[in-house]
Amino acid sequence: MDKLISMVYFVLINSEINYTIQSESEFYNVVSNYAKFLSQKIELWMFVPCKLVDGVWVVLEEPEQYKAWLELQKKGGYSLDLDCRIYQESKERCLFEGVEYNKQTNQLNDKKGLYIHFGQRFCEAYFEGGTEYLETIENLVKYKLKLTPTAQKQIGL
Repeated sequence: MDKLISMVYFVLINSEINYTIQSESEFYNVVSNYAKFLSQKIELWMFVPCKLVDGVWVVLEEPEQYKAWLELQKKGGYSLDLDCRIYQESKERCLFEGVEYNKQTNQLNDKKGLYIHFGQRFCEAYFEGGTEYLETIENLVKYKLKLTPTAQKQIGL
């Protein structure tokens, strides 16, 4: 599973798998993990690399040397560049892929018409002319966001 789906659909898919490869306890664990995943309060760090500053999530900009730093890491090299390391760790923590942040509007955009705005104490989605208040990840199911490996691991997939 690489996209966010409803709890009902998730259970149906996993109940079919349960009869072939999973034990009942594995089935229960993965369904329970997904329910916990869906019930998480939506926060900015789930979409883009962020750090917590005075109780507020602040979006991190990609360091200029980040791409060169990544290439060095892939080749087995080592760099003590703290900004790149912090950015990479924050990026790996994200739960959803394919969303960009616009600093001027304080909005996320998935390039398919979904805009998510984070206010001081709220989160709203704008899609096809409608506005919706978002509280938990479950509110995002209908937007079929792509899950990161971190999200899949959290669910137990």
